[in-house]
Amino acid sequence: MILQPNPQICNQGVAGSNPAAGTKKIEVEVVATYKLFNINRAKLESLLHRFFSPARLDVEIPDRFGRAVKPREWFLVPLHAIDEVVARIKDQSVTDYVYHLETATLTKRQTTNSER
Repeated sequence: MILQPNPQICNQGVAGSNPAAGTKKIEVEVVATYKLFNINRAKLESLLHRFFSPARLDVEIPDRFGRAVKPREWFLVPLHAIDEVVARIKDQSVTDYVYHLETATLTKRQTTNSER
């Protein structure tokens, strides 16, 4: 599920995962949903976190008790890149790609001689 608090920022979330402490009170609009089958939710969430880690939002916000929290679940990623990652997960080629923050695109991973 893709959550959109405003038109400029998308928040990626996996159904059944624990929301970050600061996300519980944010109003969002669902802008896209995806159906993936036979996938472990925890592994999927971990994969998405690793894949989009260059786009993780670096921010501190107060939780409901006023303590500073750094959400690890917030990423600045355009919807087209998320669509492509989901397609790559479905066809099982996602590990062949890398996300580039500067261009917000996926490109095929360069293979070295040791990987062949």
